[in-house]
Amino acid sequence: MVNYGIDVWGQDSFVIEDGFVKINHGNRPNLVDIVREIRENGHKGPLLLRFPHLIKNQIELIFDKFNSAIKEFDYKGQFRAVFPLKVNQFPNFVSQVVKTGKKFGYGLEAGSKAEIIIAMAYNNDKAPITVNGFKDMEMISLCFIAAKMGHNITITIEGINELELIIEVAKRLGDPVPNIGLRIRLHSVGMGMWAKSGGINSKFGLTSTELIEAMDMLKSASLLEKFNMIHFHIGSQMGDIAPLKKALREAGNIYAELKKSGAVNLNAINLGGGIAVEYSQQKKKLDRNYNLEEFANDVVYLMKGIAAAKGVNEPDIYTESGRFIAANHAVLVAPVLELFSNEYESKELRLKPQNPPLVEELLDLLESMNEKNAGEYLHDAIDHMESLLTLFDLGYVDLQDRSNTEILLHLISKKFISLNTGSLQKEIKNMQDSLQEKYLLNFSIFQSLPDYWGLGQNFPIMPIHKLDEQPTRSANIWDITETNPGKQNTKQKIIFSKNIIFLENDLLVKENIIAEGYDFGYALFNIDLSSYQKKQMETTYTILSIFPFALIFGLILSLFLSRSYTKPFISLINAMKKSDPTNDKIIKVETTANNEIKELFEGFNNQMNQIASSSKELHFQATHDQLTNIFNRFYLENSLKNSLKQENEYGYNLLYLDIDQFKLINDSAGYQAGDELLKMIVSYFQTSLPTNASFARVDGNGFMVLLSDSNQEEGESFLQESLEKLKDFRFSHNNETFSVSASISLVYFKAFEYTLKELLKASSTALYTAKDKGRNKSHIYHKSDETIKRFSREQQSAQLIKEALRDGPARFELFAQDIVPLQKQSDKIGYEILIRMWDKDNNFISPDSFLPAAERYQLMGEIDIYVLWTYLETVTKDRAHIEKLHCAHINLAGSSLNNPDFQSKVKEAIEHFDFPWEKLELEITESSAIGSFNMANEFITWLKSKKIGLALDDFGTGMASFEYLKSMPFDVVKIDGSFIKDMHKDPIDKAVIKYIQEIATLKNQETVAEYIETKEDVEELTKIGITYGQGYYLGKPRALSSWLSN
Repeated sequence: MVNYGIDVWGQDSFVIEDGFVKINHGNRPNLVDIVREIRENGHKGPLLLRFPHLIKNQIELIFDKFNSAIKEFDYKGQFRAVFPLKVNQFPNFVSQVVKTGKKFGYGLEAGSKAEIIIAMAYNNDKAPITVNGFKDMEMISLCFIAAKMGHNITITIEGINELELIIEVAKRLGDPVPNIGLRIRLHSVGMGMWAKSGGINSKFGLTSTELIEAMDMLKSASLLEKFNMIHFHIGSQMGDIAPLKKALREAGNIYAELKKSGAVNLNAINLGGGIAVEYSQQKKKLDRNYNLEEFANDVVYLMKGIAAAKGVNEPDIYTESGRFIAANHAVLVAPVLELFSNEYESKELRLKPQNPPLVEELLDLLESMNEKNAGEYLHDAIDHMESLLTLFDLGYVDLQDRSNTEILLHLISKKFISLNTGSLQKEIKNMQDSLQEKYLLNFSIFQSLPDYWGLGQNFPIMPIHKLDEQPTRSANIWDITETNPGKQNTKQKIIFSKNIIFLENDLLVKENIIAEGYDFGYALFNIDLSSYQKKQMETTYTILSIFPFALIFGLILSLFLSRSYTKPFISLINAMKKSDPTNDKIIKVETTANNEIKELFEGFNNQMNQIASSSKELHFQATHDQLTNIFNRFYLENSLKNSLKQENEYGYNLLYLDIDQFKLINDSAGYQAGDELLKMIVSYFQTSLPTNASFARVDGNGFMVLLSDSNQEEGESFLQESLEKLKDFRFSHNNETFSVSASISLVYFKAFEYTLKELLKASSTALYTAKDKGRNKSHIYHKSDETIKRFSREQQSAQLIKEALRDGPARFELFAQDIVPLQKQSDKIGYEILIRMWDKDNNFISPDSFLPAAERYQLMGEIDIYVLWTYLETVTKDRAHIEKLHCAHINLAGSSLNNPDFQSKVKEAIEHFDFPWEKLELEITESSAIGSFNMANEFITWLKSKKIGLALDDFGTGMASFEYLKSMPFDVVKIDGSFIKDMHKDPIDKAVIKYIQEIATLKNQETVAEYIETKEDVEELTKIGITYGQGYYLGKPRALSSWLSN
């Protein structure tokens, strides 16, 4: 059975069963039955059948593959996508796209005013709209209108002039201003059908200089906060993924540089379109060398690596793939209008009693043809046919003789094909072409015909029934919509230009006859060109007769000259062919001449040396870290790939080192100090490396060591030596000394035991476990590790958190625990707000379980927003409760202080709620406060201006010294419960409590003692002077609703 490549291009959407093409969906209807039913309803001509479920399949597929890659690589950004309306604007198609894409937040891309209006009418709420292409004032104004209607719209700037228009419209229309994206002009060359729309010579996008200028313009216009996306496009129907990887590296570095230049809200990279659709009908000749899973994995992995290397947030990833979504959802069924056949049989011959000699000779050729004389007889038959047609033109033979000749030539041709065993392949092909049947079809409603005519894009085509029958003959398909279908030879050429018409032998000139303003018609002059053509032919024959002699003379002369002049160049060419300067293989050329040849040779030698030197430098840069000069991640991953394929006697050990609390040092002492620390640690640690070790920096403060040909015992021994060596590394900067340590993981492996992704994931998992144990700890990876299960539990917790933050079924509830004054009696109330969570089955989830997951998956900002907003929304409805309230403490993650969304929500809350803000205390733990406060000075100053208090939680457990109590703007200090718990039996703990209270008193700060469990605790803390107490003895946490007046 011939399947016409349906298993290649069909993507399992269509199958062949019982000889019919069927839809691989539901009860598998076949196309023939569908077409017959439509025909019975009176619809004729070609039919375009659309299958909405295939649109749904493609949308779900692209989101599934990208979200799977994000999960696999623990990518912090999101995947977003928009459908380019230029691909298909039909309402029934767009409606299906919007309907299916709703749950994914799938948006639309517009490239014209009409498409913007379509997007505004159809797009899902909050789903993105991106606007590309040339934009005038009217189109930009339309985007501002969309923003005012609440659409999440981003205008992509193609040139500086468009940014000037946006700034002008913003001044005129005011807020809200749409988000702004910048299309970058990459150096990387595009590919595919529209490759020229990308690359450095593209007419679209901003150069590096223009990007800097655009940033300055946005800052001057106070619009920099609206810059949230960069966009690039390197082609459509990309068959090879390699150019995309190169473009991604370039775009990723541009993204990082723009982030560091002040684009704080830049959080997305738009890849444009280009995901190829498989049109090929042959497995050996595919249109693309990748699948969607590889595409998604490569994009996510590359962007994660660049973000880590540059120390920036991982951006959201956008795509604008239209062909991938739309191409497979429709099938054109074209009717066969006519069959042209040249098939003749012997019975159709009508021979006369007395036939012309040429007909008799053709009969003899047919009877006598065999394998040996087949070629000769075929050529004789063709000559006889030409001769007989000449005789027919002269009137010597009749129409019946001509018919018999055509039939005999056809029969001889068929016999020639059947007899021939390999020679004369060209003649066989020509014969087959002439004998093929021709099917005339109507493709008039096929919207992709321009792609076929203009771009040479091939599309799969096949019959839809009788596929269980073996084909017996070949045929051509002709399209009636082509002006010149099939293969035709035109005997007379016609050239027409205005009032002049050239025929093959005549020149026609048309002249209008106009006199005194009246038009009397025209005159047509016919000029016979045959005499001119005769002279032209004679001149041509003369030139052709002289040409061979001139050619021979020229060859003799060139041979003579080559001996004298070309020898040095041949030597140079040979040296160029044999030289490979990138691998330090250079063939030098030498000459005794003292002219331009010598200069040329010297230039070649110098150039080869320069290339060799540059290649070494580039190779070093590609494989080494710029800061520390040790190997980089690229080199180490290549080494790991080779190790996983090369067996040895002992195996390999992979160690992953991470500097403990490096971020705190970076935040407190500055990035320059952090860089100096990394260089010092590398220099110090290198002295203990064995000879079989490869040492590389793989991320900001992470390093890996690969030990080749080493058993597990050697790996564990080196692990312990490394822990001891990095146990207490002392680092001084600006008269401040830090004690630095490292956490280390170890994975022992053998060749073919893991894939590279599995090995890196195992190493990261083990490191996570080591760091979780505390500072300067290690962990040796085993496949049965509990950490893997713990990761799984954290992922489940993260999913529950996302449910609770939205519409369930998991849910949050706010609780409150008493904060009681110890120095005086009061009828006022105070409490700390706590968050609790239940799953869909109403099972309680401990904060110790879900809060670490929230930290790991960067959900603390959303949780803090939820707690603050829900608390204010609840208590502001009860004015009596607010009157009794003395203080309310709300916990924050350190990262929330620097989170733009959290900052905006706090400012919005102050405008929205009527609450006495001096009663609100925002708590931040000591360990997160150190770095966060330095970076959030402006926001903290603003909080203080609104009388919102700040509390330092868990003081005494982190790296902070008592200097922080003196220098940081805290209103309340909460003493960690570990001191309270042991103060009755440990005099040092009691002394620490007293010292904290004394400093707080001098700073006019209040204190809160946590973990109060007994009456004795209360009495002792009251005696010391602690302001407030908190603990189970004074009150257990209870639901916030129970505190309110019902």
